[in-house]
Amino acid sequence: MEQSRKPNLFTLLFVTVFSFASIFYIIIATNTGNLRWFLPNSEFDKPTRIIISDYGERKIITAEHSEFQLLADAINESISDLDNTDLVPIGLSATTIEDYETKSFVVEVHYPRPISFNTLFRTGNPTKILIPIEGRHSKDRLFFRGKRDEWWFGGMRMVTVNPIYDVLNEVGYPEITNPNS
Repeated sequence: MEQSRKPNLFTLLFVTVFSFASIFYIIIATNTGNLRWFLPNSEFDKPTRIIISDYGERKIITAEHSEFQLLADAINESISDLDNTDLVPIGLSATTIEDYETKSFVVEVHYPRPISFNTLFRTGNPTKILIPIEGRHSKDRLFFRGKRDEWWFGGMRMVTVNPIYDVLNEVGYPEITNPNS
């Protein structure tokens, strides 16, 4: 004679929690396009070049320059730790881009492959980012994503920009001050 098993409350609870967690994970992974969305920080390749626009003067920094590794590490550290749960609803107009090229201090970073951010929202597959250091949007700890010749709508907020400002001061831009400190 077969004995009927009693329902186990622990098993029922475990299956329910596991099912909801799996559905939650799959929905967010599908939405973001990133299976590692839950990890706290993102990791990036080393950039191919960093362009500093200093109030109209452009300086292209590549791996051959002594300051390249310091800047690349500081930038990747800052953009890997984000302080937003969605894109900041702001874009770069043609006027803002022109201001960035002539009336501001900005850092543009180009990557060899698309970069991926571990977020709860879709960030696309950018190959370049723009960080306002002085000028419009610089006090907001924002950076903007793009690809080829375009910048995308929606800024992303960094937890801290201190590493970038510290390295810029160290490599020859002592007049740059951090508005967030």
